[in-house]
Amino acid sequence: GAHLSSLLLLQKSLEQAREEQMRDVEAGHGGSAVAPTASATTAASRGDAAVPLAGSEPSQASAGWSVRDVRGYVGVSGPYDLKLLEERLVERRLGAGLLHFICPSGDLDGYSPTSLLLSTEWQGVGAGAPKLLPPL
Repeated sequence: GAHLSSLLLLQKSLEQAREEQMRDVEAGHGGSAVAPTASATTAASRGDAAVPLAGSEPSQASAGWSVRDVRGYVGVSGPYDLKLLEERLVERRLGAGLLHFICPSGDLDGYSPTSLLLSTEWQGVGAGAPKLLPPL
């Protein structure tokens, strides 16, 4: 769905922004490198390959493409915040067990684009990752 493809674009732009920061730091152009957070590396440590998370090994996540290769993006579906969806389902007495079942280890935050955007890791790269995204 669109939430997974948007998560992939966000994670890829974050990874590329961190790589650019590291190159700048190594070249002596200032700035500071941002290390991946524990939540960002959760899926990578589980070996989930469907959506390479920020913090996964560059050889896995890069796979020969760049966010700049994407001309544009239209995401027409959701949900983009699985924790919020869980709350809504519980409020409506529909149950949210399926969400925990379909997300490996029940990690709703790890598979929510909204959570990635609110993370300290995303905030730590400043404008670096957003500037890499295609037109949305």
